[in-house]
Amino acid sequence: MKRILDYIDGKGASDKFTEELEEAVCSARQNERWRLDYMTLEYEYRQRYLEGKEEGREEGRAEGRAEGRERTIQKLHERGESIASIADIVELNEEEVKRVISKLKL
Repeated sequence: MKRILDYIDGKGASDKFTEELEEAVCSARQNERWRLDYMTLEYEYRQRYLEGKEEGREEGRAEGRAEGRERTIQKLHERGESIASIADIVELNEEEVKRVISKLKL
């Protein structure tokens, strides 16, 4: 195990196994098809990562907007505003405002 870790650390091959590993690495580096496949795979992984990151941001924004809207509904309701007035301010229908208010009372 130490020899493998030393090899990975850049200290070179020191036994038969790490020499064979070195040969396989050199062969892979010279194989254009393998390099293209590897680069394509890396690109796909990066794209998926970025898409997931953006999806997470969008979900976070949507949750933040919903929480902000709920706080606004709660404050307006506590002030005595009518359901219709609250619905107009937060741009939701009255049924949704009622649902939020009932949820907040729990």
